[in-house]
Amino acid sequence: MLLWLFIFVREERSLVVTDVADGRVFADVAAHLQDLVLGNRGVEQLLQDLAEYSAARLGSAGRDVSCGIRLTRPKKPTAMAGSSPGSCLLTELEDTQGDGPGLAAIRTRGTVLVPDLEHEDRWPEYVVAAREQGIGSVLGIPLILEGKDLGALTLHFEQPGGVQR
Repeated sequence: MLLWLFIFVREERSLVVTDVADGRVFADVAAHLQDLVLGNRGVEQLLQDLAEYSAARLGSAGRDVSCGIRLTRPKKPTAMAGSSPGSCLLTELEDTQGDGPGLAAIRTRGTVLVPDLEHEDRWPEYVVAAREQGIGSVLGIPLILEGKDLGALTLHFEQPGGVQR
């Protein structure tokens, strides 16, 4: 299956500050994704590899990042992966609750930024669970895919303000 993905790199660079000097890190993640897709792995393994790589590449010393990814395809079960047990738990919780930053990014087809979970009231149970996992801020990015496939990449930052407008 050919998977087309456009992470809104240009949009993210103008709207969100992530302590990345330029778009090279995001471009590197996109290039790595292309390599994973062309490697013709199974979807679950591809998502797992992408989650782990994204978290490692976007994090830095003193700035831990975890990543959850979901992919919904017609007539197939939702595929989910995470770079850590906590990011897997949060991605699964969104499915259970029917909402959260990743699902909101899919629904709106726009970036969902939560710069400080202490001040977030849209998803009370998600916020409690995220805080219990040591998460301070979240960024949900929709994955624009081919056909009726839907996806989101959700970055979880340990510190509040890990992402800012």
